[in-house]
Parts: sequence; C-alpha cells; structure tokens
Amino acid sequence: MARTRTLQPSWKSEWVGYGLSVLFTAGAYLAQRAIWSYIPPSPQLLFYPAVFLAGRFGGFGPGLVATLLSALGMAQAFLPPGGVLAVDAPEDALDLAIFMGVGSGMSWALGRLRGALAFEREVARNATLAKKATDETWEMMAHDLRGPLNVITLSSEALGRRLHDGEPDVERVIGAIQRSTKRARELVQDAVEAMRLEEGGLVVQPAPCPVASLAEEASDAIAPLAQKKRIVLEIDHDGGATLCDRKRILQVLTNLLGNAVKFTPEGGRVSLELASRAGKVCVAVTDTGPGIPEDQLASLFSRYWTRDRSSGFGLGLWIASTIVEAHGEKLQVSSAVGRGSRFSFELPRAEVAVRAPVVRTTSPA
Repeated sequence: MARTRTLQPSWKSEWVGYGLSVLFTAGAYLAQRAIWSYIPPSPQLLFYPAVFLAGRFGGFGPGLVATLLSALGMAQAFLPPGGVLAVDAPEDALDLAIFMGVGSGMSWALGRLRGALAFEREVARNATLAKKATDETWEMMAHDLRGPLNVITLSSEALGRRLHDGEPDVERVIGAIQRSTKRARELVQDAVEAMRLEEGGLVVQPAPCPVASLAEEASDAIAPLAQKKRIVLEIDHDGGATLCDRKRILQVLTNLLGNAVKFTPEGGRVSLELASRAGKVCVAVTDTGPGIPEDQLASLFSRYWTRDRSSGFGLGLWIASTIVEAHGEKLQVSSAVGRGSRFSFELPRAEVAVRAPVVRTTSPA
C-alpha cells in the first residue's frame, strides 16, 4: 500500500533558517552603519533586502524574525534620538510601522512560495518513485512470464523432434505454437518498452518489408482461433512493400486481428487488407462484430481501456497506437453498434521486388 508523507521541515533546517535571518540582518546593520554618512537618510535601505533573503531561504518565521530585528536596529541606530530603542518623530514611527507591515507581508508571501516550491518538488519526486515502481512491476511481470513461456517453447520443440516424417499438418501446428510462444515473449517485453515511450524508450527500426509476409504471419497466428469460432478470415494484399519495423507492425496486426476475432460472434467475418495508394500502404482490419459505442471511441486508445475487464489489462490497443505513432502515423477507428468495427493506419510504401498480389480466405474447419 502506498504511503503518504506530510511535508514537515526538520528542526535542523528550521534552525538554519533562523540563523540565516540573524546573519542577514546583522550584515545589513553593519553595512548600513558603514555607509550611513555617505547616503541620504534612508533607514530601511539595506534592511528590506535582509528581510527578503531571510524569507526566501528560511520562510515565514525567519522572515518575520528578520523584520523584527531590522526594526529594532533602525530604532536603535538610524532613527532619532539614536542610541536607544525609541523614536521621537511621529513620521518616523509611521515609517517603522510601514516597514514592519511590508516586511511581515513579504515574509508571508515568500513563505507560501517556498512551501509551494517544496510541495512541487515532493510531487515530482513521488511521481518519479511511482514510475520507477511501475517499471519494476512490469519488469517483474516480464521476468515471471518468460519462465512458463520458455517451458512451452522447449516442450513444443521436443514434441516436434519426436514426430514422424510425413505429418506436415501436425508439424505446422507445432511451428505455429513455437512462433506464437516466441511472439508472446516478445510482446511482454514490448509492453514494458511501450510504457517508456514518453522517455524515448520505444525504438523502431524501419526497413523494407513485403506486405505479403506481414499478412501471412499475422493471419497464421490468428487462424486457429478464427477456425475454432468458425469465423471467416480474409486476407487481401496487392503484393506491395512497406517501410516499417517488421516486428512492431506484426505486433499491431496480431493485436488488431486478435481483438477482431475475439469480439466477433461465431460465423462472422474478419478481414485484413493491405493496399498501396499514393505512396502509402493502407492497412485495415475490419470485423462484423457488435461494434463499439460512440461514447467509448474517444478513450479507445487510452491506457487500460478494455471492453472486457476479465480479458486482460487493456493495454493492447494503447500499445498498438503507440507503435503506429512511433512510425509517424496514427491509428484510426470507425465503428457503430451492430455494424462492426474498422481499424486502419498507413505506412510508407517501399519500392522493392515483391511477390504477386494475393487474395486468400481462410474458412472455418
């Protein structure tokens, strides 16, 4: 449980503040005595700076002490009759009262400002500690999840070695398990990195990539789930190529496809389209699911948003949006209740040799 800490100055800092108030006032007194015969009569000349410095470095209490000591010093040495703590002229008494009023107000204002600055520093410190704790939590989660994922990977590899030749379907399933496990392990680390985007911690390394490989690998990862729910999975691409961080964009595609299949009822349809238009590769994932209410669209890409609280932390769309923005683009959504959803974004087109256009439909088993 988080603990709150009340801002209380230590007794050492308080004594330092009062000591500074005495030091500043004494310095002002001695300096004014030294130059008194060379300046027009102005008893407050150097005492105002002393009060200001005492209030600035010590707060209200030390500033008030400096004000009182300064008033006593003026009455004793710089106001007639001089040499005693007395004031003869009414106008001098009025000036002394005004000084004490202004000095007290200055000390109060500087004390409040000093407290506000200390509170701001404490808030910033607490925010830094909270962020560090969050990062440590994600690091621990990533570490703990790598263990079972590694077991799954090693077990599937051992199972694959024991298979007899001539069973391509089973080998393909084993391969899919291994790829998915590896991707899950990467996703955990990607989530940690995405949390650090504001600090420049999310790094993308764009390189030319055929859209065919993106489409096929993303659809292969989702196909078993689609077949289990008897959902038609359509893949449509024109054989172009894009300039992107392949691993990151695969993460976006598998996230969007996974959400689409997850929320689309049995017998529905999910499609992935990658088409080249005007120097861009337009990517879109469309489903025939229930759609998203209009009042939720604005917060759709916020951290921890999810349609189903039992299904996870709600980081998927936020991470996907973060990755797309790191590529200099923006993840868009259009949806209506009962009409399905469409998520889309653009990537730069790359001019490289690619395979011919493909339209592929994966039907339920």
